[in-house]
Amino acid sequence: MRDASLHALEDDGLTAPAVGLWTEQKYRLLQLYAELFATSMKGKWRRVYLDLYAGAGRSTIRSTSRIVSGSPMLALGIPNPFDHYILCEREPQLMDALMHRVKSDHPDADVMFVTGDANESTSEIRELIPRHGSGEPDEGS
Repeated sequence: MRDASLHALEDDGLTAPAVGLWTEQKYRLLQLYAELFATSMKGKWRRVYLDLYAGAGRSTIRSTSRIVSGSPMLALGIPNPFDHYILCEREPQLMDALMHRVKSDHPDADVMFVTGDANESTSEIRELIPRHGSGEPDEGS
């Protein structure tokens, strides 16, 4: 497994909020789980990654100058990516940075963005989740 969260990234000029040092461990675990799940379920289920608090796609480790990939970028970068991604963020500045990074780094990924509080956007989020189905996703689904 690649561990992109351990490698410092170049500053791309977009916002990267400060987070605690413990966040790197959280990102390592999230990346591992996403990779294990997406790989093991490939061809068995339509795989959807839902991040209700997606942030800006990058974070700066507090008390350092290290910039690391955030949860949505890690999930998008796994070897056997999910079929669909739904990324929610309530802060417009963070969502703008996230959208820019996703479109720049993963232009072909099937990503839907929801700007707003996830607690208040449940109907919209539910509508974006593809209907249950097994096997490889149909084209255009």
